[in-house]
Amino acid sequence: DTVWHDVNGFVFEGWTMQDKVNNFVGTVHHAIDIFLHDKEHWERIKQAALDARFSWEDAAKKYVEMYE
Repeated sequence: DTVWHDVNGFVFEGWTMQDKVNNFVGTVHHAIDIFLHDKEHWERIKQAALDARFSWEDAAKKYVEMYE
């Protein structure tokens, strides 16, 4: 995965649609709480997201490396 929860973004999962909805809402509340009450943590997440690379070029290189 390219996004790690509370490191460079926020992640939610769920087996059912209702699980996904509930987890999404909980994750949004969590993100808002960090934004409002923990500015240092928010800035670390934001900077990590800015520093992350999500290009197809990087993904393709890693894929090729697996088979070399």
